[in-house]
Amino acid sequence: MYGSNAIAALAAFVEISACIASPLQMRWTSDYGESENYPSTFGPDGPWQAVVVHVGNRGTPNNRRGGVAMPLWPSGSDLTQILTVETGGNYSISNSSTAKTDGSSLGNSDSWFAQPASNSTNSGRGVFDEIAILSKLSEVDASPINASIMAADSYWVFDLPSGKNYTTDVGILGLGPNAEGRPDKANSILNQMKTKGDITSNSFGLHMGSVAHGQSGSMVLGGYDQSRALGDYAVFGYSTSPLAFLLDVSLGVEEGGSPYTKTPPSSLYRGSNGSEVGDLLVKQFGGARNSVLVTPNPAVPYIYLPYGTCEAVASYLPMAWNKDVNLYTWNTADPSFNRIINSPTYMGITLSDMNSKNLTIKIPLQLLNLTLTSPIVTTPITYFPCQPQNASYGIWTLGRAFLQAAFFGINFDQNISYIAQAPGPDMDQRVIREIKPTDTTITTNSIDSFRKSWASHWTPLPASPNSPADGSTSSASTSSKLSAGAIAGIVLATLIGIAALLLLALFLLRQHKKRQADGSDDGPKYTELNVDGGEASVTEYYKPQEMAGGQGRLAEMGKPLPHEMEAQSGIAEAPGTQSPVEIWASNVPARR
Repeated sequence: MYGSNAIAALAAFVEISACIASPLQMRWTSDYGESENYPSTFGPDGPWQAVVVHVGNRGTPNNRRGGVAMPLWPSGSDLTQILTVETGGNYSISNSSTAKTDGSSLGNSDSWFAQPASNSTNSGRGVFDEIAILSKLSEVDASPINASIMAADSYWVFDLPSGKNYTTDVGILGLGPNAEGRPDKANSILNQMKTKGDITSNSFGLHMGSVAHGQSGSMVLGGYDQSRALGDYAVFGYSTSPLAFLLDVSLGVEEGGSPYTKTPPSSLYRGSNGSEVGDLLVKQFGGARNSVLVTPNPAVPYIYLPYGTCEAVASYLPMAWNKDVNLYTWNTADPSFNRIINSPTYMGITLSDMNSKNLTIKIPLQLLNLTLTSPIVTTPITYFPCQPQNASYGIWTLGRAFLQAAFFGINFDQNISYIAQAPGPDMDQRVIREIKPTDTTITTNSIDSFRKSWASHWTPLPASPNSPADGSTSSASTSSKLSAGAIAGIVLATLIGIAALLLLALFLLRQHKKRQADGSDDGPKYTELNVDGGEASVTEYYKPQEMAGGQGRLAEMGKPLPHEMEAQSGIAEAPGTQSPVEIWASNVPARR
């Protein structure tokens, strides 16, 4: 229990530290707790958590009524986009004494493809206004930044396949550098903070965390939390957005036996689905054949992939296609649902970086069991956030669903980005690392932390005798093995056959000795053993003799009867290659 002096000393230390350039941990909506005026989580396709900033004139530190607290998705876009009172938000241009309109009309301004990926459109006025970043550890905000803002006072809607649309609750915090050719824009948020001495570099480290599992998000400006990045990491280049090559998608099991009703093949990736623009971009950027370009973006909810891949993954899971929302919804009544969700199952996303290094991010299927709520649907339903998409611009997006399980960092000073495996809810101790302007590497925790961080949240199934040691699935099916009854039948029949042969040998030996004794041996004979229903019998035949002088023909030898051994099962087929996956016509999303 801290005393008053200890608390005062701690507060003084925090305020002094805030004056020194160091990584700044942003505050999340989930840090506040739920309240009527400030919800801690957001939908309608989550639940999600967002970072919090103050927009507008804040007044004094003790009187922030001049500004408003606003939830925003963190992003590397070059423009901050917010909702106004006209579109359901809480920001008013006229109520902020520091707001200055620049006379421009802006719309669909996210440089990381948030609008086309999420099928949304917006329109509003260009505004310069103050944004204050809220710290997770201190009530003292970072000094206000003059930010370029698109204040959506006309509309901000997301279109649904049903023809309906809805308005979002959360805007986008643009932390990226100024776009080229935009002299009207204010200096970037990160660069202003760097110039003022709040942080040391134009960089950030992000992990979305999981609301459903009580795992808070991590957003560090000028650095990152080392405990959120595990094992090897991939390094990607950056131009107007970070780009990676998607090489593969798979289903796997981290440990124990497989809970899947059908064993998935090693790969479920179906390539670009014939996207000419996508294939051309991959060729221009030097990617491997059949790969596609993807960009991580926390401003959109789903994992958006070319047609064919989400469908292939879904064919091995208990779910059905919902054409009204363009998503797969889980069949929670299926007996395999709980077995699969509660096991160490994951969806693997394999990326290739700028050094041709491959990295697979494992997304536990528990994290892909999210909920659609109003206004998307009238009754909440659980869904799988993998959406087939024909990206006309040739780049697909890995949204918040992916970033629940992936660490994502950027150093704009070096134009590079990082992706690494993120931990589960039971993480290691937080360790905040600074990113210097010249840094091109990061430090990560052991990959062993991944399994440990999920251990209390899943239950491995007993491993079958021929399962891989790491619990991963294999495309070779084990369903062609003989049953236990068939094996027992074969063993029994073999023992009976051996016993019959021994009895026959003993019988022939005795008969031979008897003939020798009484002189009744008429010459060489041959015998035929018949085994029928487990009983052995012997038939003797005289061996044909050649006629004198070698003349004449040989007597024809009788054809022995075939021997059928009874077994308790049909013939087992030898293991072969995985047969093609069939997807029911009613379970396939229509191409758009």
